[in-house]
Amino acid sequence: MNTKLPHTQENVWDQALEWQVILNSGECTVQENADFTHWLAEHPAHAETWSKLNNNLHRLAAIPAALKRNVHQLADTEVNQRRQWLKSIGAAFLAGSSAFALTKTPQSKIHLAQHQTAKGEVRVLELPDGSTLTLNSASAADIHFTPELREVILHAGEIQLTSAKQGSLNHTPLQVRVREGVVRAIGTRFTVKRYSQYGLGLVDVAVQEGMVDVSAARQTKPTVRLQAGQAVQFSTQQVGTPAVALSARHAWTKGLLIAERQLLCDFLAELQRHRPGVLRCDPAVATLQLSGVFPLNNTDYVLETIANTLPVQIRQVTPYWTVVEHRPVN
Repeated sequence: MNTKLPHTQENVWDQALEWQVILNSGECTVQENADFTHWLAEHPAHAETWSKLNNNLHRLAAIPAALKRNVHQLADTEVNQRRQWLKSIGAAFLAGSSAFALTKTPQSKIHLAQHQTAKGEVRVLELPDGSTLTLNSASAADIHFTPELREVILHAGEIQLTSAKQGSLNHTPLQVRVREGVVRAIGTRFTVKRYSQYGLGLVDVAVQEGMVDVSAARQTKPTVRLQAGQAVQFSTQQVGTPAVALSARHAWTKGLLIAERQLLCDFLAELQRHRPGVLRCDPAVATLQLSGVFPLNNTDYVLETIANTLPVQIRQVTPYWTVVEHRPVN
């Protein structure tokens, strides 16, 4: 979660709501707990807003039991059903003091996005101008086309955008907007990935064809231009230095996950995006290195291959909770 935004009332309220979602998800990690403690102590406004938010949520505890059951059913419904439930819940909350803020949080934007993919799903869409948008697993995006601008808004996950060669709308700018900034296409094919590291929202951009201009939301420096074969990472505050884009960055568009001397913990974090449930890596094996090409359509096979390659074992705690840990020596 990006906590580096200015301490305006709106930004701090959004951050507090995000922490409510994370801490009550049932999957909060030790690192996320540490990040929350740091955020709470970082500024007096954080602790004050956190207290106000929890007071408001206590007032909302009087929601009818039937509606509460519907909330718990969200995880088991299809994407479109989930969007409808959230809209209904948002309407029910309109009388509460936190209703407006709930509809503006990053989590609500993900659940209400026009286009969403489940874990393990990759979807290809044709845009109104003939461009092609591919959504990776567990991704969410909105499409906003006007006479003045063609825009894809990426809320979560990863996409590949291939701009149309020609068309009636091609004279208008084509861009991908994320919370951290904007990536503007110049006759191109490129990928954009949003993720979080140590509590900071980050975006990876890699160009396969053409060029793109990258600008951070709060950076005053000029945009950074990427050529084909280049990649860059950026946050809300700044755009990094362009580097060589490895083919592994867009291998997911071909149904593959490529590792080249990659830390096991990082590999499993990416595999987690394509696998239902929770996938954890024991810290004792986190720094083992892995290389190979793996199919994304069979994550069980990928885990079996890892167990046959590295000194690890796969422990299935529940059907939806898997741990990769050190293999004991017999």
